[in-house]
Amino acid sequence: MLVCRSTPAGIDAAKRAVNALGTAAVDAVLVVADAPGKPVPAAVREQRVLAGAVTVVPVPWLPRLRAVSEISPQLAGQLARPVQRVSKALLGAQSTNKEQAE
Repeated sequence: MLVCRSTPAGIDAAKRAVNALGTAAVDAVLVVADAPGKPVPAAVREQRVLAGAVTVVPVPWLPRLRAVSEISPQLAGQLARPVQRVSKALLGAQSTNKEQAE
């Protein structure tokens, strides 16, 4: 799995890494929002291009994680839904990639 920020430069770096490693080596790319709100249009276009090669899992901006050094039980509870969504998408990507390899 690769992780990048939802900026044109971040997504471009992920595309270069996928190209270098090969699509078989990358189950998914986690695209982490770089700010609240929608990504810039150029990043949206680049993310679509990347999604044509590998599974892309967007991760929302989570202000609760800024400047956090430890995840308290209370914060862990607040993050349960986003974590479940990402985990489910990644498991789906792994299953799809294994089926394609067979």
